[in-house]
Amino acid sequence: MPDRFRSRLIGLLLAGAVGVIGEIKDAVVITVVLCVNAPTRHALELRAERSLDALRRMRVGVARVRRDAGC
Repeated sequence: MPDRFRSRLIGLLLAGAVGVIGEIKDAVVITVVLCVNAPTRHALELRAERSLDALRRMRVGVARVRRDAGC
Protein backbone atom coordinates (compact mmCIF):
# COMPACT_ATOMS: atom_id res chain seq x y z
CA MET A 1 0.00 0.00 0.00
CA PRO A 2 1.47 3.39 -0.92
CA ASP A 3 2.57 5.70 1.89
CA ARG A 4 -0.11 8.19 0.87
CA PHE A 5 -2.78 5.86 2.24
CA ARG A 6 -1.04 4.97 5.53
CA SER A 7 -1.94 8.18 7.29
CA ARG A 8 -4.13 7.92 10.39
CA LEU A 9 -6.46 10.55 8.98
CA ILE A 10 -6.92 8.58 5.76
CA GLY A 11 -7.65 5.44 7.79
CA LEU A 12 -10.16 7.35 9.86
CA LEU A 13 -11.87 8.66 6.74
CA LEU A 14 -11.99 5.19 5.21
CA ALA A 15 -13.52 3.81 8.38
CA GLY A 16 -16.01 6.66 8.36
CA ALA A 17 -16.97 5.96 4.76
CA VAL A 18 -17.61 2.32 5.60
CA GLY A 19 -19.32 3.17 8.89
CA VAL A 20 -21.98 5.46 7.43
CA ILE A 21 -23.87 2.69 5.71
CA GLY A 22 -27.27 4.35 6.21
CA GLU A 23 -26.11 7.75 4.96
CA ILE A 24 -25.07 7.23 1.36
CA LYS A 25 -24.47 10.95 0.76
CA ASP A 26 -21.93 11.11 3.59
CA ALA A 27 -20.13 8.02 2.29
CA VAL A 28 -19.99 9.50 -1.20
CA VAL A 29 -18.61 12.82 0.07
CA ILE A 30 -15.92 11.06 2.13
CA THR A 31 -14.99 8.87 -0.85
CA VAL A 32 -14.74 11.91 -3.14
CA VAL A 33 -12.50 13.66 -0.61
CA LEU A 34 -10.23 10.62 -0.49
CA CYS A 35 -10.12 10.37 -4.29
CA VAL A 36 -9.21 14.05 -4.63
CA ASN A 37 -6.70 13.91 -1.79
CA ALA A 38 -4.53 11.12 -3.21
CA PRO A 39 -3.51 12.75 -6.52
CA THR A 40 -3.21 16.18 -4.92
CA ARG A 41 -0.93 14.86 -2.19
CA HIS A 42 1.10 12.94 -4.76
CA ALA A 43 1.59 16.08 -6.86
CA LEU A 44 2.70 18.08 -3.81
CA GLU A 45 5.17 15.39 -2.76
CA LEU A 46 6.58 15.28 -6.30
CA ARG A 47 7.06 19.05 -6.33
CA ALA A 48 8.77 18.91 -2.94
CA GLU A 49 11.16 16.19 -4.13
CA ARG A 50 12.02 18.21 -7.24
CA SER A 51 12.66 21.30 -5.12
CA LEU A 52 14.99 19.34 -2.84
CA ASP A 53 16.86 17.98 -5.85
CA ALA A 54 17.28 21.53 -7.18
CA LEU A 55 18.59 22.72 -3.82
CA ARG A 56 21.06 19.83 -3.68
CA ARG A 57 22.39 20.76 -7.12
CA MET A 58 22.87 24.35 -5.99
CA ARG A 59 24.96 23.60 -2.91
CA VAL A 60 28.70 24.12 -2.91
CA GLY A 61 30.71 21.01 -2.16
CA VAL A 62 34.03 22.60 -1.14
CA ALA A 63 34.86 25.98 0.27
CA ARG A 64 38.35 27.39 0.80
CA VAL A 65 39.00 29.92 3.49
CA ARG A 66 41.98 32.25 3.58
CA ARG A 67 42.77 33.83 6.88
CA ASP A 68 45.32 36.41 7.84
CA ALA A 69 47.86 34.74 10.14
CA GLY A 70 48.62 38.04 11.90
CA CYS A 71 45.22 38.51 13.56
